Amino acid sequence: MTRLSDAVSKLLEEFQSPITLSQINERLTNRGPVSFAPIENENPLEILEKLLAERGKKLSQLIAESWLSGKEEYKEKFLLGDEDALKELFIEKGIFDDKLDADRFTIEIRKDVEGPPYIGEITTWGEGSSEIPETKPLRFKLIIPYPVPKPEIEDEELESWINNNDERQLEPLNPLIPLSCT
Repeated sequence: MTRLSDAVSKLLEEFQSPITLSQINERLTNRGPVSFAPIENENPLEILEKLLAERGKKLSQLIAESWLSGKEEYKEKFLLGDEDALKELFIEKGIFDDKLDADRFTIEIRKDVEGPPYIGEITTWGEGSSEIPETKPLRFKLIIPYPVPKPEIEDEELESWINNNDERQLEPLNPLIPLSCT
């Protein structure tokens, strides 16, 4: 099993810069239809990109779920920015694999974000630098946009995105729903 933190580490080393979900999705889309199922002789970098895109979609869906009435406990975790509570939630929702994976991330919630689109990023940990440090294992900063939900977004649209299992749709159709950060 490849942990999210290992995938991010390899991708950051490859690209030498922060990564956004849009960049990964664009690379995947340019290659044709995306499937998260393993493909024989698949390039290891493509496998990691798929993992990152899949986890980014889950995070975007979790943000959408937190905007629903009845899910105030999720919304509160995002608004408070309590890292431990968010890490537990991310493990529960399959965004992080386990505590070891989660402990390699520092989480920053940005509530005052401009957009749409709302796109976060993953960088190596420390002073906002995107350079790859020599220390291993790498630690990361997960920057998550969490704007105030727009009244134009209906609960039905949020539910549709939350329940979307289409492997080819990596981003929400409505640009008012954040793309998360990965």
